[in-house]
Amino acid sequence: MFDVNYNKRSSKPMNLFKIVPGMLLASCAAGCAPSFDAAAETSKLAQRDADWSSASFEGRDIDRIVSFWSEDAQVLRRVLYPEPKSADEK
Repeated sequence: MFDVNYNKRSSKPMNLFKIVPGMLLASCAAGCAPSFDAAAETSKLAQRDADWSSASFEGRDIDRIVSFWSEDAQVLRRVLYPEPKSADEK
């Protein structure tokens, strides 16, 4: 239940040979991350959306429209529900 060597273990200095390489590796990995340009990505996305919109509006070239979809895209049919009758029609 009680550890006799508890105070001896806690009084040892930290092993810098284990900590320093880990810290260097972490700082290098954080510094090597690619930069992200939000404005450029926003303009690319807006252009792609405009291209898809024009392709789908024209509606002639199905292959061009489908080229914007992912491989696992699913097409859902619109379900048409009958409109409820008014009180006068009942």
